[in-house]
Amino acid sequence: MESIANPQFIEVVPYFAVPLLAAVVLGFALFITKRAEKLGRIERHEARAIQLLVAAWTLWGLAF
Repeated sequence: MESIANPQFIEVVPYFAVPLLAAVVLGFALFITKRAEKLGRIERHEARAIQLLVAAWTLWGLAF
């Protein structure tokens, strides 16, 4: 298995794009959670648990 630090990977995904991609993915998770809660597909405590998980992932990503 090749390392992700090979030059081909770095050319495809520049370093500045990683935080933008993370923001899009985490933002989508929050959006879809809020929409599901609004439509009654999930309960409020379930939505809060997902939002807490996204917040934890965000803090972890900022820390490292």
